[in-house]
Amino acid sequence: MSLWRAGTVQAWLEVVMAMPMYIRTCSENVKSGKVLLGLTDEDLELGLGVSNLMHRRKLRLAIEDYRDVENGRG
Repeated sequence: MSLWRAGTVQAWLEVVMAMPMYIRTCSENVKSGKVLLGLTDEDLELGLGVSNLMHRRKLRLAIEDYRDVENGRG
C-alpha cells in the first residue's frame, strides 16, 4: 500500500472497500498509499468526511491490516 499512487487508492476505496462515496474527498486529500497508511480515525472523519462510525471502523481495520503487513507483522 505504501507504493500506491492516488488512482490506486481511489480504486481500492471503490472496488475493494465498496465505498465510492468517499472517492472525491479522498482524491482531494490523499495523494498516495503512504498518506493513507498514516491516517487516524480523526483524519478519516475530518479529512475524508467519513462520518459513519461503521465506515470509519471498516476503513481503519483495513488500513491497520495493510500497516501490519508493511511492518512485517502480517
